[in-house]
Amino acid sequence: MDPQPKALRLYVLLTTAFVLFGAMAGYALFLQQRSGPPAREAVADDEAIDAVVIHHMSPPASVDAATRTRLEVLLTTLTTDASAPARRGAGESLLAIGAAAVPSVLDALCRAATAPLAFEDAEARARLIAPDTVLAKIRLTLTPGDPAEPYRRAPDAPWCVRRIKSWFFWWDQYAATHPEVR
Repeated sequence: MDPQPKALRLYVLLTTAFVLFGAMAGYALFLQQRSGPPAREAVADDEAIDAVVIHHMSPPASVDAATRTRLEVLLTTLTTDASAPARRGAGESLLAIGAAAVPSVLDALCRAATAPLAFEDAEARARLIAPDTVLAKIRLTLTPGDPAEPYRRAPDAPWCVRRIKSWFFWWDQYAATHPEVR
Protein backbone atom coordinates (compact mmCIF):
# COMPACT_ATOMS: atom_id res chain seq x y z
CA MET A 1 0.00 0.00 0.00
CA ASP A 2 1.22 3.47 -0.92
CA PRO A 3 1.78 5.64 2.26
CA GLN A 4 0.56 8.72 0.39
CA PRO A 5 -2.17 7.97 -2.11
CA LYS A 6 -1.68 9.84 -5.38
CA ALA A 7 -5.29 11.02 -5.42
CA LEU A 8 -4.81 12.95 -2.15
CA ARG A 9 -1.66 14.80 -3.25
CA LEU A 10 -3.65 17.34 -5.24
CA TYR A 11 -5.96 18.04 -2.30
CA VAL A 12 -3.04 18.41 0.14
CA LEU A 13 -1.29 20.77 -2.26
CA LEU A 14 -4.41 22.91 -2.77
CA THR A 15 -5.16 23.02 0.97
CA THR A 16 -1.61 24.08 1.74
CA ALA A 17 -1.81 26.81 -0.90
CA PHE A 18 -5.09 28.14 0.54
CA VAL A 19 -3.64 28.21 4.07
CA LEU A 20 -0.53 30.08 2.90
CA PHE A 21 -2.53 32.62 0.86
CA GLY A 22 -4.88 33.14 3.81
CA ALA A 23 -1.96 33.73 6.15
CA MET A 24 -0.44 36.26 3.73
CA ALA A 25 -3.78 38.07 3.37
CA GLY A 26 -4.18 38.18 7.16
CA TYR A 27 -0.67 39.57 7.60
CA ALA A 28 -1.27 42.20 4.90
CA LEU A 29 -4.48 43.26 6.67
CA PHE A 30 -2.59 43.46 9.96
CA LEU A 31 0.07 45.71 8.41
CA GLN A 32 -2.57 47.91 6.81
CA GLN A 33 -4.30 48.43 10.17
CA ARG A 34 -0.98 49.37 11.83
CA SER A 35 0.11 51.83 9.16
CA GLY A 36 -1.86 54.74 10.65
CA PRO A 37 -4.34 57.18 9.15
CA PRO A 38 -4.79 57.32 5.41
CA ALA A 39 -2.96 60.01 3.48
CA ARG A 40 -6.15 61.97 2.77
CA GLU A 41 -6.56 62.67 6.50
CA ALA A 42 -3.02 64.07 6.65
CA VAL A 43 -3.80 66.36 3.72
CA ALA A 44 -6.97 67.54 5.49
CA ASP A 45 -4.91 68.28 8.61
CA ASP A 46 -2.37 70.20 6.52
CA GLU A 47 -5.12 72.34 5.06
CA ALA A 48 -6.65 72.87 8.50
CA ILE A 49 -3.28 73.88 9.95
CA ASP A 50 -2.73 76.35 7.11
CA ALA A 51 -6.14 77.87 7.88
CA VAL A 52 -5.33 78.42 11.58
CA VAL A 53 -5.06 82.04 12.64
CA ILE A 54 -2.48 82.74 15.33
CA HIS A 55 -4.27 84.73 18.03
CA HIS A 56 -3.84 85.87 21.62
CA MET A 57 -5.09 83.54 24.33
CA SER A 58 -5.74 83.96 28.01
CA PRO A 59 -5.44 81.35 30.77
CA PRO A 60 -8.57 79.32 31.56
CA ALA A 61 -11.10 80.88 33.92
CA SER A 62 -10.28 78.19 36.48
CA VAL A 63 -6.76 79.62 36.96
CA ASP A 64 -6.53 81.95 39.96
CA ALA A 65 -4.78 85.35 39.96
CA ALA A 66 -1.65 84.09 41.74
CA THR A 67 -1.16 81.33 39.18
CA ARG A 68 -1.73 83.81 36.33
CA THR A 69 1.01 86.03 37.74
CA ARG A 70 3.29 83.00 38.15
CA LEU A 71 2.57 81.98 34.54
CA GLU A 72 3.58 85.42 33.27
CA VAL A 73 6.85 85.36 35.24
CA LEU A 74 7.65 81.83 34.06
CA LEU A 75 6.88 82.71 30.43
CA THR A 76 9.03 85.83 30.59
CA THR A 77 11.89 83.71 31.92
CA LEU A 78 11.25 81.05 29.30
CA THR A 79 11.24 83.41 26.32
CA THR A 80 13.72 86.14 27.26
CA ASP A 81 16.25 84.77 29.76
CA ALA A 82 19.62 83.89 28.23
CA SER A 83 20.46 81.43 30.99
CA ALA A 84 19.71 77.83 30.01
CA PRO A 85 19.23 76.63 33.63
CA ALA A 86 16.69 79.41 34.24
CA ARG A 87 14.77 78.48 31.06
CA ARG A 88 14.88 74.81 32.02
CA GLY A 89 13.55 75.58 35.51
CA ALA A 90 10.75 77.72 34.08
CA GLY A 91 9.88 74.94 31.64
CA GLU A 92 9.72 72.36 34.41
CA SER A 93 7.47 74.65 36.45
CA LEU A 94 5.17 75.14 33.47
CA LEU A 95 5.12 71.37 32.93
CA ALA A 96 4.07 70.95 36.57
CA ILE A 97 1.16 73.36 36.00
CA GLY A 98 0.07 71.19 33.07
CA ALA A 99 -2.83 71.85 30.72
CA ALA A 100 -3.69 75.15 32.40
CA ALA A 101 -0.35 76.54 31.17
CA VAL A 102 -0.94 75.71 27.49
CA PRO A 103 -3.02 78.80 26.58
CA SER A 104 -0.43 81.07 28.19
CA VAL A 105 2.44 79.36 26.35
CA LEU A 106 0.47 79.68 23.11
CA ASP A 107 -0.04 83.37 23.85
CA ALA A 108 3.72 83.76 24.30
CA LEU A 109 4.22 82.09 20.92
CA CYS A 110 1.62 84.43 19.43
CA ARG A 111 3.51 87.45 20.78
CA ALA A 112 6.74 86.08 19.32
CA ALA A 113 5.12 85.39 15.94
CA THR A 114 3.49 88.81 15.66
CA ALA A 115 6.57 90.79 16.73
CA PRO A 116 8.25 92.94 14.07
CA LEU A 117 10.64 90.85 11.95
CA ALA A 118 9.50 87.71 13.75
CA PHE A 119 11.80 84.75 13.07
CA GLU A 120 13.94 86.67 10.59
CA ASP A 121 17.12 86.08 12.57
CA ALA A 122 18.49 82.94 14.17
CA GLU A 123 18.16 84.35 17.70
CA ALA A 124 14.43 84.99 17.26
CA ARG A 125 13.95 81.45 15.94
CA ALA A 126 15.96 80.07 18.86
CA ARG A 127 13.49 81.69 21.28
CA LEU A 128 10.87 79.32 19.88
CA ILE A 129 12.74 76.23 21.10
CA ALA A 130 12.00 76.57 24.84
CA PRO A 131 8.21 77.12 24.56
CA ASP A 132 8.03 74.44 21.87
CA THR A 133 9.78 71.95 24.16
CA VAL A 134 7.40 72.78 27.02
CA LEU A 135 4.37 72.29 24.76
CA ALA A 136 5.79 68.99 23.46
CA LYS A 137 6.23 67.69 27.02
CA ILE A 138 2.75 68.82 28.09
CA ARG A 139 1.28 67.25 24.96
CA LEU A 140 3.04 64.00 25.77
CA THR A 141 1.45 63.93 29.22
CA LEU A 142 -2.01 64.88 27.91
CA THR A 143 -2.02 62.65 24.82
CA PRO A 144 0.63 59.94 25.26
CA GLY A 145 -0.40 58.17 22.06
CA ASP A 146 -0.04 61.34 19.97
CA PRO A 147 3.36 62.95 20.62
CA ALA A 148 4.48 66.07 18.79
CA GLU A 149 6.76 65.81 15.82
CA PRO A 150 10.37 66.61 16.68
CA TYR A 151 11.63 70.16 16.49
CA ARG A 152 13.55 70.75 13.29
CA ARG A 153 17.15 71.81 13.62
CA ALA A 154 17.94 75.22 12.10
CA PRO A 155 14.35 76.07 11.12
CA ASP A 156 13.46 78.86 8.72
CA ALA A 157 10.78 81.52 9.30
CA PRO A 158 7.93 79.78 7.40
CA TRP A 159 8.58 76.56 9.31
CA CYS A 160 8.40 78.44 12.62
CA VAL A 161 5.04 80.00 11.73
CA ARG A 162 3.70 76.63 10.62
CA ARG A 163 4.93 75.03 13.85
CA ILE A 164 3.09 77.65 15.91
CA LYS A 165 -0.05 77.11 13.82
CA SER A 166 0.22 73.37 14.42
CA TRP A 167 0.33 74.00 18.18
CA PHE A 168 -2.80 76.15 17.97
CA PHE A 169 -4.48 73.46 15.84
CA TRP A 170 -3.55 70.74 18.32
CA TRP A 171 -4.85 72.76 21.28
CA ASP A 172 -8.15 73.55 19.52
CA GLN A 173 -8.61 69.84 18.77
CA TYR A 174 -7.70 68.82 22.34
CA ALA A 175 -9.83 71.49 24.01
CA ALA A 176 -12.82 70.56 21.83
CA THR A 177 -12.79 67.04 23.27
CA HIS A 178 -11.81 68.07 26.82
CA PRO A 179 -14.05 70.98 27.88
CA GLU A 180 -12.56 71.03 31.39
CA VAL A 181 -9.42 72.76 30.07
CA ARG A 182 -11.29 75.77 28.67
